[in-house]
Amino acid sequence: MCDQQGISGGSTSQRGGLLFTPWDVLVYIQGYKADAFRCAECTEIDTDIRNKTLNNLRNRESQVWMGHSGIGKTIEVNYIMMELLRNLGEEGWPKQVAHRIGREIYLYELVDGRVSCSAVEGGGRTLQHVNDFCRNNYRKRNDLVFVLELGETEVDPQLSLTSFIAMPSYKADDRL
Repeated sequence: MCDQQGISGGSTSQRGGLLFTPWDVLVYIQGYKADAFRCAECTEIDTDIRNKTLNNLRNRESQVWMGHSGIGKTIEVNYIMMELLRNLGEEGWPKQVAHRIGREIYLYELVDGRVSCSAVEGGGRTLQHVNDFCRNNYRKRNDLVFVLELGETEVDPQLSLTSFIAMPSYKADDRL
């Protein structure tokens, strides 16, 4: 059952007699009603897609998810981010994760055993900023994963880093 195992059999922890997964914490922070999303997103297909995406990113292979607006891509991106950050710096996992959210780029890395987050100078307001970030960090390509959601009108990102892209399927042929 979802509540007992967490999503994709993820780790759980006991707090005050309640069972929590990392997903519970993310859902609580973002103000979502946990039960509505947690169990609705817990099918074998969802788990398989998430696990394949994480394995691809661990093997430095880029991944693109495409779908109509409103189907839950952002929730899934949050799950992938949570797993990347939970395992940051571990053997076989990236040492840094960059995340473009709200037209800003944030860089996550381990500092003294804790995950540190800092805004990237210049932000990610346009795809040119995203392309510049990739070019400026190309030497880190074996240690850095870039997570971004493309907006409705953004097309043809020039990414030279291992990336996880979520994008609307609107005019998909024109976008990649």
